[in-house]
Amino acid sequence: MENLITIVGALGIGGVLSSYATMIWTKKQKLDEARQNFKEERYKCIILLMTAYISFDEKAKRYLQKYGYNIETEEDLGDLLTDEYVNSFLFASDEFVLAMKDFMLDHTKEKLMITVLSMRKDLYGIKSKLTTDQLF
Repeated sequence: MENLITIVGALGIGGVLSSYATMIWTKKQKLDEARQNFKEERYKCIILLMTAYISFDEKAKRYLQKYGYNIETEEDLGDLLTDEYVNSFLFASDEFVLAMKDFMLDHTKEKLMITVLSMRKDLYGIKSKLTTDQLF
């Protein structure tokens, strides 16, 4: 009888510990998923803005308006990208932050591709052997 009480008690404690561990793991998974989704969304917006910044003209304005941005001047777009750059300090990898800085100083297709490759690595851990020469 004493052994039965010990076994039932041990199973009860084991069940509680197992449930607690599962709860913590599930909560961490949800947090990681939310963080990943946020980064993907931010990076997609940044790509959109960077693409328009390379050659800002009427076509780029319409392109941005299609996605809900009301930007009239290249200076407005630069200000918005600067805000995105500073906000990225909160969630992005160091590699991305440095690539974005380079893009802000010299907004070219090559700098865009380097920045996008750093996004890909940050989001999915893909280490690329691609060079910018291969992308154009």
